[in-house]
Formats: sequence, C-alpha cells, structure tokens
Amino acid sequence: MTLSATQSSAFTAVTYQFRIGDGVNRESIPVTYVTKNGSSLSSWPLSFSSSANPADLTWAATSQLTDDGPVQVRALFTDGAHTYGTDPATVTVDRKAENAPSNPIGPGTVNLLTGNFALDATDAGAFGASVTRTLSSRDPLAGAGQPGQVAVFGPNWTSGITASASEWTYVKKTSTTCQLVADLPGHDRPCSLPHAARMCL
Repeated sequence: MTLSATQSSAFTAVTYQFRIGDGVNRESIPVTYVTKNGSSLSSWPLSFSSSANPADLTWAATSQLTDDGPVQVRALFTDGAHTYGTDPATVTVDRKAENAPSNPIGPGTVNLLTGNFALDATDAGAFGASVTRTLSSRDPLAGAGQPGQVAVFGPNWTSGITASASEWTYVKKTSTTCQLVADLPGHDRPCSLPHAARMCL
C-alpha cells in the first residue's frame, strides 16, 4: 500500500499513523513494515525539505494486519515545534480482492488482480433457501478451514448455505410421496390454500 501526502511548505517531517475503528487510538505504523524505494525505514518521523513533499512510502499492510477490513490512515506532519494531522483516509485491506475485475474461463471465473480461479455450484434451492458451494484455486483447503463448520462438501469446497426471508413456517409430511408446506405459525393442523401448498412426487 502506498503512503503519500502533500504539505504546504510548512513542515519538515512526517509520521504515518493508522487505526482500526473510530473508537481506537491512532498508532504509528511500525517501521518494520514500511519501506522507501525498497529500503527499510529506520524510524519516524521521516524528514524532508520544507519546499517539497515527503517521498512516497510502501506499507506492507497485509504483513502487519491479521484481519481484512477498513483501516484509517493519516499523515502527522511536524516542523519540530508544531504538528498537524491530516484527515484520515479509509482504505480496505482485502487479501482476496473479491471485488476486482474478473473474466469467465471455462466453468468458472479468474480474478484479474490475484489470478484466483473460482468455481461456484448450486446443488439445490427451494422456498428462499439454497445450498451452494465455492472452490478457490488460491485457497484449495478453504472448506476445511471454515471455523465452526464441517466441510460437508469436502476440504476443497466452501459451503455457502444461505436462506432468505420466506413466508413458509414448516413442512409436514402427509404421505410417502407428498409434503404440506404451510405459513401458519407452527401449528400442526390442517391447512388450505392460499395458506398452504402441496408438493407431491
């Protein structure tokens, strides 16, 4: 991530700060993760001529930050006696870059930024519910890594089981080949259309 700022010929040094969330104190970005022209930065603040803008820096944000998400970054200028903090810029750390442009290739799509090949499949869907799964070439064991979930489609597939709002409240088996789907509030009693629909095989 590039760190870049401009100033009005009033300052001679800058420190870049970050924070995650509005209620958190700002911290200086650790110089361990900052480079200038490929060389490590030794300390803050970074000095520069008052008649120029500070050199652009590179922040290895994905190496420092564990989680993806929005991060606020600002430049804190100083002239040795006074300081001035810029308005924070909000950037999003997104290792997967899922919103980057993609192109369809074969049965899936390729992310043009990361090169990830994604393959989506829908196994079933009815009454606002669906059973889906996704395979990612850059994270081939994503299914096995889902916290709190069993890899129901195997270690390679990420389960995407979702459900949207539905007017139906329960399903009742009425015979070996027929189901009664009702929108009553869970009452086990006979229903009639339009409050119920039958699905028969």
